Amino acid sequence: YSHVIYKRQQTITGSAIEFIYCCLIELKYDGKINQLACAVRFPQYLCRKIGHAEPDAHFIFPKELYPEGSHLEYFLPTIPHLIDFVNYVNDVCSFYKESMVGSERLNFVYNVAKVRSLKVPGALRWTFDATIECACTVRNILS
Repeated sequence: YSHVIYKRQQTITGSAIEFIYCCLIELKYDGKINQLACAVRFPQYLCRKIGHAEPDAHFIFPKELYPEGSHLEYFLPTIPHLIDFVNYVNDVCSFYKESMVGSERLNFVYNVAKVRSLKVPGALRWTFDATIECACTVRNILS
């Protein structure tokens, strides 16, 4: 049991360090990272590190309603899709503030545009579509 607690603490600490590191990268290299079309996974990588959505994905299944002993096998396969869903919704909702009012360019939508050779509106549409796809996948898994 103490080994499990140690691993959780180690995971939380590691995630916090990754989050801080990626936030620093975001601040220092905004608009400066060379993103080639072959780096299609970079936007998701940065988004997962900065978005810290994994705890939110787990909070959807509170242990009082969905105890791990009887429900983990059903909800665990949804977690990667829920992480992406939470991040995509955040990216869509914050796009106006970050990119239209603000001047951030190292955000998910701009990163998708660069690596997928899309214009920004097309990348925003791609993000909408990916959000819907995540929701449909979660529904299919849980059904």
